[in-house]
Amino acid sequence: MTLLVKDIISYLIPPAEAIHHTVDTLKFGNENTPITGIAVTFMPTYEAIERTIEQHANLLICHEGLFYKHLDDPLPIHDKVYQAKKQRIKETNLNIFRLHDHIHRIEPDQITYGLITKLEWQPYIIEHKTESSIVSLPKQSLYQVITDLKDKLNLSHVRYTGDLNQSCQRIGLFVGYRGGSHQTLSLINQYNLDLVICGEGPEWETPEYIRDARYIGENRGLIVIGHMESEEPGMRAVAQQLSEAFQEVPVFFIRNKTALSMI
Repeated sequence: MTLLVKDIISYLIPPAEAIHHTVDTLKFGNENTPITGIAVTFMPTYEAIERTIEQHANLLICHEGLFYKHLDDPLPIHDKVYQAKKQRIKETNLNIFRLHDHIHRIEPDQITYGLITKLEWQPYIIEHKTESSIVSLPKQSLYQVITDLKDKLNLSHVRYTGDLNQSCQRIGLFVGYRGGSHQTLSLINQYNLDLVICGEGPEWETPEYIRDARYIGENRGLIVIGHMESEEPGMRAVAQQLSEAFQEVPVFFIRNKTALSMI
């Protein structure tokens, strides 16, 4: 039986689980196209598109948007970057499907759970919340947690605030852009968290709260690992799941390079 683009979409989003007003749609292509190969990535960069084409795959599944805005609104028609990217997709007949809302709404959130699995923290889960997960690790220093993160996620650096020697046990995980105070502060107090690990968030919110908390003697810490770095493991898990479910076509994962360099 020929595998079509719509078969993969139905597998990822069963019709009964479809939600309204979602960004999870086929952005380019035709759902009746036979699949030659599947690429999965976090960010559909121009480079990720080229690597998909090089691998002779014609379906790219991404987590974030093609054109630098969450709601996938196109850029002005005269924008050179927008036009070049759009033209390359169309001339190669590439099908691009975005998987964002549904994977976050599965319980537990599969993007967060992908990070937990990559860190091998499943035995330490206390509770999964809608936009976070709480774990209780064996006591260790902030430095040890940072070292573990960098090793398991293959990170060259992280950003942090706190004392590298402070004790960490109760940890809140907030992937992607969930590091704002409206998401972190209530759980810091509810669970008496020693440490918050997030992808990113406003720098004048949670980081400043942690700084003031430490000033008055609270044992608090924060590690910021990056939006992509926190959510990529969840998309890598999608690629693994697809490779096991659809062995008749090649499936591969494309890891994005970080967009920002350190100097």
